[in-house]
Amino acid sequence: MGAKLAAALKRAVSEMESDDKPRAGIIAGMGRAAGIDAGTVNQILEGSIDCPPIGRLRGLARALDVSVDVLTRAASQDGCEY
Repeated sequence: MGAKLAAALKRAVSEMESDDKPRAGIIAGMGRAAGIDAGTVNQILEGSIDCPPIGRLRGLARALDVSVDVLTRAASQDGCEY
């Protein structure tokens, strides 16, 4: 399913994670930026949701301070088209 996108997102979350910025806070921020709840973010991180809409990817990229191109490339490896 969405394994490549999930891996790219997990890497970005891990890079942001610190004592001052716990994973739960990052995930909540990702959800707010993408207009979805934290449970849906976790499903994307698990790879059980593939091909999220481009607007959601933009929000996730913004929250993680990564280029949306990184996420769309990873999603394209999962078979998504944007």
